[in-house]
Amino acid sequence: MIRVSLHCFDSDPALPQRDGVNLAHAEINRLLGSQQPHPGLDVGFHDFPRLLRDEDYAARTLAPVDCVVCNVGPHAHYYHALRDRLGLGFRIVRDIKTALWSGYLLQESLCEPFLRPGDALLATSEYSRALSLQLFPHLRAEFIHLFEPVLAADAPALAAGQRRPEGVVTLGHLGRLSEDKNFPQKVDLLLELNRTEPGRYRLLAVGAVHSPSCDPAAVARQVQAQTGRDDLFSYQPPVEHDRVFALMRQLDYFLFFSTSNLEVLGRVLVEAGHAGTAVLASRHAAAPELLPEAALLEVRYRAGEPFYSHFDRPLGEVDIEAAAAVIREGRRPLALPAPAINRRASLFAAIAGEPPVLPRRTLDSAPAAFIERLRWEGLPRYATPAQATPVIAELQQWFNSLNAKAGPDFDSRLHELERISRFPERTQRFLASARRTRCDFTNLGGIDIELCNVAGYHPCFELARA
Repeated sequence: MIRVSLHCFDSDPALPQRDGVNLAHAEINRLLGSQQPHPGLDVGFHDFPRLLRDEDYAARTLAPVDCVVCNVGPHAHYYHALRDRLGLGFRIVRDIKTALWSGYLLQESLCEPFLRPGDALLATSEYSRALSLQLFPHLRAEFIHLFEPVLAADAPALAAGQRRPEGVVTLGHLGRLSEDKNFPQKVDLLLELNRTEPGRYRLLAVGAVHSPSCDPAAVARQVQAQTGRDDLFSYQPPVEHDRVFALMRQLDYFLFFSTSNLEVLGRVLVEAGHAGTAVLASRHAAAPELLPEAALLEVRYRAGEPFYSHFDRPLGEVDIEAAAAVIREGRRPLALPAPAINRRASLFAAIAGEPPVLPRRTLDSAPAAFIERLRWEGLPRYATPAQATPVIAELQQWFNSLNAKAGPDFDSRLHELERISRFPERTQRFLASARRTRCDFTNLGGIDIELCNVAGYHPCFELARA
């Protein structure tokens, strides 16, 4: 019997929308907790913030276990440092849920000197694995398992799709309305399609508004001004995740044009496959692993434009003309109905300290070329515990003060963040968010990114010209 411990991840209900990372951690709760999926596992939960505040609790809780699953976002380095400081012997399974994003990059940098045989990394795609190996060569000596828990629990039964008006073609966007998801190009596609067949095509957008340029009221005005109609674009705020499949079934085409630096999987593509909805997607990141060739749109990447991984941003543009041609011709490419990425056996192998279940696959030529063209600076290497330990210790003090506004010095820490931040406008957004939420670590891109300022960790990337 393998004794396993993990934090029971509980998203802040004040967040405007639960992102894929939040959903994945909740799914891990269910897989390893209430559903008790494997007779060889003895699973218990712990309180992650308390581990960092109370070392006696940490020792009592972690000493008996064989494996800790890091179900906490990009904070695995705290577990590694605790294990080292307390002299314990459990294995650690951590994950990396985004690509070029400072929080997870800092985690990997700080974990390096503490890695032991039996530790494992869960990557969400072959693209994620290849990118991680490129950025962190030390991972070549470690097990990297491919696993994402989307639909790994019982997949929901599907109701019949809503009947749509005859002749109307509905395009859909689910998720953040943002520039890095290339949402403006979906509006461009809607306008292009209606230019030749006025009134036939509609766009439904559902999700939180992330970029000012994607404001639904402004988009509605743009569409009305260019088409003379006000019924072609509609918007809904974020919905509960259990309604995603009903929304998918209302669509003729789900559009996934993201060229985001954060992209590693696109879990919504797995959900589209389960829903049986036609998909058109950018040939970026892991999309080629989940979709047939007919569903992929070529990307024109922007070369020679440096960007910091503190921010989400689009890295290129998709081929709108190709998308329009597919839709006009009535072709309906479908996502894979049963991808291998969510096989529970991969998670169990990682917990047991066994080799990966899924064999290595050849990366699609487009993401492979993207990785080869990537250049960066500002990824410091913490090669020894002596280098990493003081950094983690300082970050832990900050974490304990900021998380859930728990520290008596919470306000003074916020003022200090303002002073030291390399990106003051982003820090101001964090401060505003802290006032209206619990200000805890479940808000990915909040505390984790701000602590990169404390560590002086500001990686910068760009793509070399092809």
